[in-house]
Amino acid sequence: MTKSKFPVPKVLFGMFAIIILFVVITLFINLSIFDEELSPEVVELIEPIKMPPNQENAYYAIWGMSAASSKKDIVNIGLQLINRYQENRDENDLDEITSSDYIEILGGEGIDDSWVDNYDNCRARTEYGCSTKLRAQIDDLPVQDQRLKLMLERYEQIIEMKKYQSIDHVTFASPLPSYGVLMRLSQIKLANTFNDKDKLRFFEIVSRDITFWKRMLEQGNSLIDKMVAVASIWRDIQTVSEFLKVNDELPPMSDRLLTKTLEPLTDGQLDISESFIFELRAFKNTISTIDIDDLVSFYGITTTPMHWLIQPNASVNDYNQYFTQPVIELSKLPARTFYKTINNLEEGDIECCFKDVDGLVGFSPASLYNIGGKLLLPAMKVEAQDYVARVHDLNGMISLVKLQLDLKRLADTSVQSSIKESQHTNPYTGKPMDYDPKNNWLSFECLDESSKCRIKL
Repeated sequence: MTKSKFPVPKVLFGMFAIIILFVVITLFINLSIFDEELSPEVVELIEPIKMPPNQENAYYAIWGMSAASSKKDIVNIGLQLINRYQENRDENDLDEITSSDYIEILGGEGIDDSWVDNYDNCRARTEYGCSTKLRAQIDDLPVQDQRLKLMLERYEQIIEMKKYQSIDHVTFASPLPSYGVLMRLSQIKLANTFNDKDKLRFFEIVSRDITFWKRMLEQGNSLIDKMVAVASIWRDIQTVSEFLKVNDELPPMSDRLLTKTLEPLTDGQLDISESFIFELRAFKNTISTIDIDDLVSFYGITTTPMHWLIQPNASVNDYNQYFTQPVIELSKLPARTFYKTINNLEEGDIECCFKDVDGLVGFSPASLYNIGGKLLLPAMKVEAQDYVARVHDLNGMISLVKLQLDLKRLADTSVQSSIKESQHTNPYTGKPMDYDPKNNWLSFECLDESSKCRIKL
């Protein structure tokens, strides 16, 4: 009996032909001529935003605040840096401000490193006692540095400005202004005032400070604007808590300032949906100019072929549908509904959180269209619900300090019974705030797991 021979070469040729056909079809349907039009919804969302007058916009001043000369107009310096960035991007295909640019326009680079390095950074959102730690450092190294004094004067100028708005033609790689320096100046200003004999002055300064950061939270259009504002307000609120803890008597005129300082966030401040529209614009600008090196950083592998399989407009439409619109809806929910939604306790149209983004590529032939973009979207996705949660957590922190103030005024009553009867309750459950009598912690559980929502009585 003769053995039949398996036609291996023919089978391999057939498989090779199928693979080639698959690749050709995939490349063909992803030619740029087949890219979608941007959806009408996206077109409306990415319309340029009208900027406020330059001299009223604190955003430009923050860019220019590190100018070397004390005689420089920091708003004009900031505008020069922004204009140089736009020139680099549009004319030189360079999405950055170079070291030589900073030296030319600011008069130097790293000018503030000397005084910044003298004081440790402390994140009040994750640590307790930041003001106490910084005050100890200032006691060892008082504010005498002339450069630091100049920067504190510039900080005072910035927080009095009535407008705040970022430029919106940016990418995810665009440079940022000196937010870290601004936040450090705010910390030093408050800590340096903490031990003043004039206690009313502390409340006046913290009230002005928190007013500025709330302005940035409401008017700032980028996500980084809003998160910088949240972190700074959180620190201010915690500083007030530390002040209440160590001061038994408050000045007679402090009630008005405390009431203003501890006002809960308004609906406009709680709703950070505008920042995710800003992220959509940044995504569009990024996906339109993304290069192979950037793709490698997103995917973690060599992705030269993937670069040819991205349809920019289709990717932006998907980003809007599967990420931007759901997070806009999440951002507009009140605290308790938001809490139930992200914990899947609420029945409704919103499904948390962005799971559809991970399922865009499957066995369907339709998933071959814009397959590069569909694989890129999960890598670009952020846990946006955590950013929304931080704003609600911050509002809860304000309630914690208001409860602390009430307990301070009711010194002769039982702490535990006062907490149970208080109107200042857990923002998500409506139950009394948690109290640890052994360690004197007053707290509730943050929705953002990276934060700690607690103060000490």
